Amino acid sequence: MKNNKSNDSITCCLDENTKVLEANGMKSQIKNLKIGSRITTPDGGSAMVTNTWKGRENDLLELNFEDATIKLTPNHPVQTPNGFVKAGDLKAGDEVSIFNYSENSKKTVKSVNKVEHQMFSRTYIDDGQLSVYNIDTEGRKPFIIDGGVIVGTFYTQQTI
Repeated sequence: MKNNKSNDSITCCLDENTKVLEANGMKSQIKNLKIGSRITTPDGGSAMVTNTWKGRENDLLELNFEDATIKLTPNHPVQTPNGFVKAGDLKAGDEVSIFNYSENSKKTVKSVNKVEHQMFSRTYIDDGQLSVYNIDTEGRKPFIIDGGVIVGTFYTQQTI
């Protein structure tokens, strides 16, 4: 296995406070996942985290749904009924794939907004950029975050 990495050039990440559904049913902030953690995959199984990345970004998007809000970089892959797309390509009315334990389903994006830095003063790091994280998993399987939204791994971002 590789060691954790820090990479200032990562452009497809999730806000450090994003909650990831672990295989045990608990939710943990992505910044707290370690190599060896087990996360839930959209097929109802699990996968081990094989690598973690921490980066810094100036821009994040906020995808709002009726029952959840997620924050991620515009290039982060989000699964839709038609495959993975970049978060920045989503707009109000688009559907994203979600996981609900019994079946894969979907929810509708209500709005897409640019995150204003002052909203996240506690997530700043030394140079004023926002802390973001991403992971890779065994089998390069997607994973489930806040609101059941299915997103891709670091590997997925290289393929869309």
